[in-house]
Amino acid sequence: MHDEYTTINSSIAHRFEDRINYHLVNTSLGVLCFGINLILLGIFLGYRPFRTRYVLLIQLCAGDLIYSLAVILSGLHRIRIYTDAYRTYTIPFRTTRECALQLWLLLKLIGDLFIPVTIFWMGIERFIAISFPLFYRMKVDGKPLKSIVVPFLSAIFVLTASAYAVTLAVFNDRPANYHCGRKVTFGEGFSTFVYVTNIFCNVVSTLLNAAAYIKAKQKTKKNVQQAQRQAHIIRYYLLISLLSTVLVSLPNTIALFQVYVQSVSDVISKPSVWMQTINSGIHLFVYLILNRDFRHRAQYLVRLEGSMSHHTKLAESVQQREPFIAKIDLQQKNFRKMNELNFIESGDNLLKHGKRLSNQQVEEQPLDELNTCNDNS
Repeated sequence: MHDEYTTINSSIAHRFEDRINYHLVNTSLGVLCFGINLILLGIFLGYRPFRTRYVLLIQLCAGDLIYSLAVILSGLHRIRIYTDAYRTYTIPFRTTRECALQLWLLLKLIGDLFIPVTIFWMGIERFIAISFPLFYRMKVDGKPLKSIVVPFLSAIFVLTASAYAVTLAVFNDRPANYHCGRKVTFGEGFSTFVYVTNIFCNVVSTLLNAAAYIKAKQKTKKNVQQAQRQAHIIRYYLLISLLSTVLVSLPNTIALFQVYVQSVSDVISKPSVWMQTINSGIHLFVYLILNRDFRHRAQYLVRLEGSMSHHTKLAESVQQREPFIAKIDLQQKNFRKMNELNFIESGDNLLKHGKRLSNQQVEEQPLDELNTCNDNS
């Protein structure tokens, strides 16, 4: 990176204090969402039936994990920049090449594309499952098409788009803003592509899930059990796509408006970024509320953790008491030995006393006999 800096006046530097607070909030949300997604991924991958049944949900969780990590890294990066600028009245000079190679920007780009593509596949899957149930059971559910082909196509799309964006920024090197914004780094054209991808995928998925849910409700009269099962699955798919439409597509619409129409006040734009971050950590609660199998598994793990914690505390308590118990045992052993020694000593004394009495009787008997003889004579 270049070691060149631009001097700013005090009025501009003092504005950065609000930006520091804004990124502190967003970074804190990112840390919270990252922890939630780690727990969610652990629940999915730690239970074999979930690994095959919830392939797309695992893929979505991976995308949320990447995005929340990007939020943390970008927040720390910008907090450092604004803090230094506030203290020194200088901001660094950056180029698109330098910005494009920032880890946090690459991760954010991957998350921005991977999440909506996954939600798009989720809408298609539910629509096929309810509209073409035989094809879904024979070709999709638990088959390589769902577990291998769809994740592979998603990864190819995301990596190709990301590679194109980085190549564009590196080979078309030009000055960029000091905080390495995506629009300046990758250009308005590619930024528009990202915004449109998010809006299109989330909205289409919501429409497909809504259509599938309506059709599942209509089928409950023919096959109540199967249709209700499909309706229960579609409910949390629909809620996920609906939340993404509100919390992600709406901020992207605002960003698109800023690119081609006019800038929007920070009062609107800043909370919209927080909404996007919150969306990356909200899915755990959706599953707990609407997915019965997931809820039962989570409850089982909580009870298991509580039981293990109880046994651990019990073992620690026993370990802490062991020295005290050992001391008592030693005292009891010593007491028993002392009693045994006292008993033996008492026995010896009794034997000695008995022998002494016996000897005295033997010595006194001849004298008595002698006296008796003298009296007779």
